[in-house]
Amino acid sequence: MRYPHRFMNGDEDKTEEIINTMLRFGIKEEMLARISVLMVLQLYGSFMSRRENPFVIVDEISCLEGNSSRGESRTKPPTMFNRKPYLRGLWHKHYRGAGLDVMAMNIQLALKTYGLPRLEAKIEETMKSGEERYFTVEDAALIAHEAVMENWKRRFDDQRLTGHWIIYAIHEGKNYYLTLARHTDDEAELRRKIEATCLNQFPFLVEILYPLTD
Repeated sequence: MRYPHRFMNGDEDKTEEIINTMLRFGIKEEMLARISVLMVLQLYGSFMSRRENPFVIVDEISCLEGNSSRGESRTKPPTMFNRKPYLRGLWHKHYRGAGLDVMAMNIQLALKTYGLPRLEAKIEETMKSGEERYFTVEDAALIAHEAVMENWKRRFDDQRLTGHWIIYAIHEGKNYYLTLARHTDDEAELRRKIEATCLNQFPFLVEILYPLTD
C-alpha cells in the first residue's frame, strides 16, 4: 500500500520521492495512511532543511507503535492534552529537538529537579571539617560538568527528556499522526492548522476534538 495522496511541485509529481524518503526514515509502509499530509511534509522539510533530525522523530513514532529498533524512548511518556480546550482529546509525545534551546530547557529543568548533589556534598564535607577553602578554576570546571553533562544523563536515565511534540489522535486502537509542534506554539493556532489540513484526511477527528464555542 502506497500513500493515498499526491505531492505535486508544479507539474512535477514528487510523491514517490517523498514517500520513499519516509520509508528510509524507518516508517513502515502500513503506517503511511495514518500519517497526515502535513506531517509527511514536515518530516520531508526537516530532512531537506537539516533543521531537525527526522530519524529521531520517527524513532519516537516507532516507540509509540511498539516496533522501535533502538530500544525504549528516553523522553517523557505520551500524554493527553487537557489544560486548554484547543487540543483536548489529542495526544502528544515528546521528541528531542536538534536546537540548543531544547538542550538548554532540559538542563534548566534538570537543575530544578536534581540540583548539584556532588557540589553540595563537597561543600557539606568541607563545612564539617572546619577547613577554610575557596573555589578554584578546577572546581568551576567540575561544577559546569555536573550542571550540564551529569544532569543531562540523570534526566536521560530517568526518561524525562523533553523537547518538541508529535501530536496524534487515537482512533479504534490505532495512532493517527497529525502534526509536529514546539511546546511554545500557540495551541489555538495548532487547532486551526489541524482542522484546515487533517479533517478531510481523518474525518473521525470531528468526534475526538473538543468542541469550541465562540
